[in-house]
Amino acid sequence: MMVRVLGVTVIGVCTAISVVASASAAEVRVYPPPPPAVSPIAGAIDFHVHSAPDVFGRGYEDADVARLAARQGMRALVLKNHVTRACQD
Repeated sequence: MMVRVLGVTVIGVCTAISVVASASAAEVRVYPPPPPAVSPIAGAIDFHVHSAPDVFGRGYEDADVARLAARQGMRALVLKNHVTRACQD
């Protein structure tokens, strides 16, 4: 079926409307969306983390960042520092 609407040719109007209506009826939107069942960063490795202490102000200390990462299921972190070594031998 071809229909001319405002100078534009529209093909398959009825089909398109029924698809949109059925998709929107099945989809329920909630705001804010619920948290994901599994952490999106589970198993991830962050290779560049700057935490306190450092010469610049940081929101979290090394141990705090490590706890947060473990709670989210991350595999590892690489701690960085601008002045000193982040790990000792």
